[in-house]
Amino acid sequence: HYNQFLAATLAEKRSVLESPDIINFETAKECDIDHFWSYLRSMIARGVYWPPSQFESAFISSVHTEEDLEFTLDAIAESI
Repeated sequence: HYNQFLAATLAEKRSVLESPDIINFETAKECDIDHFWSYLRSMIARGVYWPPSQFESAFISSVHTEEDLEFTLDAIAESI
């Protein structure tokens, strides 16, 4: 499930940011901030507390279960 989670997270970032690859400050400024906040509120409403900045990363650890990953994947799919 880790690879599936990683792929979904990358797809989510691209969808939410609605920007080409972010490679510097100029491309980072092109991100749709309102779209990100809508996504973040949707994730929180589903019980997933995602980093509150479109430039931060989420991490998984050995304490996350398969159910946690499935729950998060579902929330991502419903929120983007």
